[in-house]
Amino acid sequence: MKHLILICIVVFTTLFSIELSAKDDESIQTVKPFTANRKPTLTIPRFKEGSIIIDGNLDEPMWKQAVSASNFCEIRPGDNTCPPVGTETLIGYDDKYLYLAFIANDNPADIRVSLQDRDRIFRDDFIGIILDTYQSSSWAYELFVNPIGIQGDLRWTNGGDEDESLDILFDSKGIITESGYQVEIAIPFSSLRFPDKPIQSWDFTILRIQPRETRRQISWTETNRDNSCWPCQFGTMTGISNIHSGSSLQLLPSLVGSQSSSLTNSGNPNSGIQNNPLKGEFGLSIRYPFSSNLSAEAAFNPDFSQVESDQALIDVNSTFSLFYPERRPFFSEGADLYQTWINAVYSRSINNPIAAVKLTGGSGHTNFGVLSAVDEETAVIVPLEERSLYGSAGKSITNIARLRHSFTDGSNLGAIVTDRHYDGGGFSVNGGIDGMYRFWDNMQLEGQFLVSSTQEGNLPLVFSSTQTFDKGKFTANLDGEKFSGFASYLGLKRYGRNFTIELTSWQMSSGFRAETGFEPRANQRKTTIWTAYKFYPNGQIVENWQPGFRGGRIWNFDGTIKDGWIDPMLNVQLSGQTSLRFDYLMSAEFFRSTYFDGIKRFSGSINTQFSELFQGELYFTVGRSIARNTEVPVLGKVLSGGGSFTLKPLDRLNIQQSIDFSQLDYPTGENIFKGAVLRTRLNYQHSRELSVRIVVQYDSFSHDLRFEPLISYKLNPFSIFYIGSTNRWHNFYEEHVPGSNEYFDDALHQSSRSYFFKLQYLFQV
Repeated sequence: MKHLILICIVVFTTLFSIELSAKDDESIQTVKPFTANRKPTLTIPRFKEGSIIIDGNLDEPMWKQAVSASNFCEIRPGDNTCPPVGTETLIGYDDKYLYLAFIANDNPADIRVSLQDRDRIFRDDFIGIILDTYQSSSWAYELFVNPIGIQGDLRWTNGGDEDESLDILFDSKGIITESGYQVEIAIPFSSLRFPDKPIQSWDFTILRIQPRETRRQISWTETNRDNSCWPCQFGTMTGISNIHSGSSLQLLPSLVGSQSSSLTNSGNPNSGIQNNPLKGEFGLSIRYPFSSNLSAEAAFNPDFSQVESDQALIDVNSTFSLFYPERRPFFSEGADLYQTWINAVYSRSINNPIAAVKLTGGSGHTNFGVLSAVDEETAVIVPLEERSLYGSAGKSITNIARLRHSFTDGSNLGAIVTDRHYDGGGFSVNGGIDGMYRFWDNMQLEGQFLVSSTQEGNLPLVFSSTQTFDKGKFTANLDGEKFSGFASYLGLKRYGRNFTIELTSWQMSSGFRAETGFEPRANQRKTTIWTAYKFYPNGQIVENWQPGFRGGRIWNFDGTIKDGWIDPMLNVQLSGQTSLRFDYLMSAEFFRSTYFDGIKRFSGSINTQFSELFQGELYFTVGRSIARNTEVPVLGKVLSGGGSFTLKPLDRLNIQQSIDFSQLDYPTGENIFKGAVLRTRLNYQHSRELSVRIVVQYDSFSHDLRFEPLISYKLNPFSIFYIGSTNRWHNFYEEHVPGSNEYFDDALHQSSRSYFFKLQYLFQV
């Protein structure tokens, strides 16, 4: 540990000195005549209502009264430099809409554009607005369009994360012209949350992405890479007065039908397929915006099934539960509010709700959210020191309350309380505070503290484990025990143009539970460091390269060192939208009472999008890794790798192929496990509304083949029609018990199939 601390001090001091020297060199350079916009302000004019038609043509006379956002700068790879192409945005508003017209000059032959489903435009040229309506610098809307007006929306959150689950209703149309492309959009104020005051003042910028030999980013406002608060550098729009989000009641009824079939005997492929009766269910979601910053939503018998299936993850050597992202639309509104460093809220822990309600709102820079749900099949995770247990605890009621106050410099302070009560008895209550303080533009101090109190239900059939925790005081089974615990996080981070460093410390006691969240490991104290220095050679081949390293150590609460690692790494960004990454992990771990020294793994990857027609990624890992799920753990030889690629032979057609392979052998050479997951996705977009998707996936670990066709018709993110099927084949021979009377051939047999449809339409009353 002393050596690790010494290395950190030397690296920190050396890199900091290099950066100061670099800044001195920059100070003597000749000032360029081009000057980027620094926190500009625009007064937005009011348009006559109904004077703009969203068709991509800017021939309405009212556009001549719009205010112009111009003088764009290149922020990547250039550093607030004059871009090679011109960009202009026209802005105005009326009682119901914020209007923007994007004019992007370019060579039409070079423009990358395709007819895609919503939110699948980010390989194309695209442009849009990033809008911070509360001027809080903690979250912002990202509303983008490609050159023909296909939409993509995200939610930016503090820390640079982007939430893809956000869905905003807005209108857009675009056309390609002789001098580039132009797009019109109209954003209803009813789709936005903003302060309830007579005159609005919103922070924003316009961002254009031009993917060519490099992924060029062109912005209306300058971006100082030594300032980690991106929204703090936005411009401001003022003058929007006397607008309201509207108080229209939104009704979202849905009708879901399905028919499933499965083997009469799930373990015997010769038992025949049994057809189950057709099922139909009606659901209803209701949303009412009381004001521009307060809305309520309720869902009764909601269909929270996912149309997009989860890609299979290789977990054959994992001892902890795997995390899957949330894709269900009900949870998208205000989802950024519940994100914390210690994951106290994981909405997928609400698995199959009968009903759910939520209230989202705020006043000024203070936001709050309340979420309650009645769940029929509640997932429960028991976190232990070296593994986690996963099961279903039946029905439950979940309540979550969140409050967060944001400051104009990006700092924030928040509190959270969660509560879950199970039908068969038992509860888990969790609460605490969190916050982040920014200083010196590029430094931030982060922290969180949570406590939990848990009373297990008496559910002996969920787990049958001999494991214990908290020095043997409690069992891992759900047998009515009561205990408590705490978790904490502290981080000091610096993000700069060249030098970056993160220092973090985590604690998770044996009795801590986040049953509404996702924290699968307990009884640990963890300290980590990550630091890197980025060089910008301004060459034609290498855009930037970044050497660095990460390291850390984990102890349990008895003081036993469980893990320690040092991992030097190198990232290189090349021209042609190509990047390379390499790292060499050196680690020692204490696992299941055995000390494993000499854990060494070399990993690398390459990612490229050099052509509009092709995007690809390859990765590999080779070295030594612990076999965790064998009867006696050993340090084996690991070889894993894979990759994915996307082909776009037609503007309307995308073909995605991926393969993930993993193999682990004993030191003697005998195999422990070996397998792969192959996944093919074909998507044909007939029109903006109608698409066909086919997914084929084979998992050699589970010996399963899945085939999932789907036809979708979307008027908008909420008014949709789906019809599809899920088919599963299984190879029973791989699980055949030698010596038994049953004989299974070495082939795939259909084990289940289902057909389903979903009709959902948004009514605004």
